[in-house]
Amino acid sequence: MGRPKKANSLKTGRPKKYTPAVLKKIIAKLVAYIKSEEIPIIAEFAYKNNFGRQMLYEHIELSDTIKKLISKKEANLEKLALVGAINPTMAIFSLKQLGWSDRHDMNINKTEHKTIKINVYKEDTENEKLARVAAILEQVGIFTAPTGSIGADSEN
Repeated sequence: MGRPKKANSLKTGRPKKYTPAVLKKIIAKLVAYIKSEEIPIIAEFAYKNNFGRQMLYEHIELSDTIKKLISKKEANLEKLALVGAINPTMAIFSLKQLGWSDRHDMNINKTEHKTIKINVYKEDTENEKLARVAAILEQVGIFTAPTGSIGADSEN
C-alpha cells in the first residue's frame, strides 16, 4: 500500500538556492553596485552576478534595495539628460521603462450628440460673425468668451 512516511519527510526536495544568508550577501553586493554606478541597471547587476533579473524581483528581502537603485537611476537619468551629459533619446527611453510618460490622455465620454446650426450672414462684419458663433457655442457649453473680446470692436 505505498511507502511508509519518513520522520523527516518535510525536509525532502531541493534545498533553497537563496537562503537568508545568501540574500544578505546579494543585498550587500547590490548596495555596493548602486554606490559604484552613476546609472545603476538591474539587468546589468544580475548579469554580472550570474543570475536572472527576475530572481531579484521574486525576493521581498531585496525590494527596498531595488527601490533605491531605481530612484538613483531615475534621478541621474533626468539630471544628466537636462545638462546634456547623456543622449536624451536614451534617457527618455529608460525613464519610460520606469513608468514615465510624455503623453497625456484625455478621455471625454459624451454620449449626447448635438447639432448646432449657426446662421452667418454675408453682410455681417467679421466681428459680428465671430460674436454670433461664440454666443451659440457658449449657449451649449462648449466655449466661454472673455468679456468684451469678441464683437466688441467695430471692424476697420
